[in-house]
Amino acid sequence: MERLVTILKTAGISAVIASLAFTAGMLFNIANPYGISIKPAPAKIITIVKTVEKNGSGRLKSKAGDCAAKPVAAGSTESAGSTVTIPASGEAETLAELSSMIAPIPPAEKLINLPRLSLEKAKQYFDSGKYRFVDARPQYKYIEAHIKGAETLSASFFNKQFPVFKDKVSPEEELVVYCSSPDCRLSEIVAGELLDKGYKKINIFEGGWASWEAKAYPMEGVKVGR
Repeated sequence: MERLVTILKTAGISAVIASLAFTAGMLFNIANPYGISIKPAPAKIITIVKTVEKNGSGRLKSKAGDCAAKPVAAGSTESAGSTVTIPASGEAETLAELSSMIAPIPPAEKLINLPRLSLEKAKQYFDSGKYRFVDARPQYKYIEAHIKGAETLSASFFNKQFPVFKDKVSPEEELVVYCSSPDCRLSEIVAGELLDKGYKKINIFEGGWASWEAKAYPMEGVKVGR
């Protein structure tokens, strides 16, 4: 019995010491400006996904580098069955901005009469000098490299960029809209928005930037020639 009492006393003293040590540690951590935060980090979840891409099965998605912008931080999240990847070099400052700037993919019937260009046909149009090329990718991609002479009108910043665009490009001009690759749908978003703004002479270059760059056709940008 005496042995049991001794064990219980020892355990009680150990518990008190541990409790005091924990309390002291917590107080020190709170007072220390370099201490570890004990508050859970806020979830970085985007719930305003309006799709920018669609794969062959019709499932909505977005590919890295083709998404609109960086509202919070680089990373990815899922919402309503679609995956959005936020590139590190983003543009939007807030989720509200992002929500207001990304337009949905237009219905297929709206774009059905727009000519789809192969790489060869797009190059012919470029060489003719009669067509204005329009880059629908995020603006930071345009700055890095784009088809020579192309105008930037990104799907993510359409409403902000359009006032400048319309002052430079007449609705009567022949346009060739492109984005990153055959899988990219940003060009369709921009084409649909331009149709609503009265631009009717629109062609969609389906091969996009990837096929143009692979052929080393005329291009310009801060990364060209490095």
